[in-house]
Amino acid sequence: MKLITATTIFFMTMSLPKTATEFAYNVEMTNENVTSQLVYKKSADGRYLSHHLKYNFTYDEQERLVRKEVLKWNGALGNWERSYCLDYSYDACGYSVEYVMWNAEKETYAYAVAKQVYDESLEGSVTMASYRKDRSNGEWVVENRTVMLKPDATLLAAQEADIINSL
Repeated sequence: MKLITATTIFFMTMSLPKTATEFAYNVEMTNENVTSQLVYKKSADGRYLSHHLKYNFTYDEQERLVRKEVLKWNGALGNWERSYCLDYSYDACGYSVEYVMWNAEKETYAYAVAKQVYDESLEGSVTMASYRKDRSNGEWVVENRTVMLKPDATLLAAQEADIINSL
């Protein structure tokens, strides 16, 4: 199973489209793990930065990502305010991600509104199912199911070797 790593987070930042150049980023790391990422909005002339978003990352004892917390900058109060988090859980088949909203009144992440489940139990594929939570009964409702095929790196390497040998 491929895990979400500091490298993944780094490449997500670096592979942003060119239209995203209105933002600047600062990443804080502990050992190999990204612990937070600050997103700054650039001024129109590109000379000044202002706070925009902050991401906090939490890992388990196996150094797998278990939470990505998103905070938004409140310019009027001059502080970060929690918005939502993505909670990751892992099992033998794959992992799931829950989108959980912040409840300011209760001062806790209180209500999961959506989730995605990634199942890697079938060789060569990943099944992804998207769900939303029905507020009337609290049940998860399937929104979408997708099967993605994984490229076989061994087969690809063998084909490349055959091509090179035939030259």
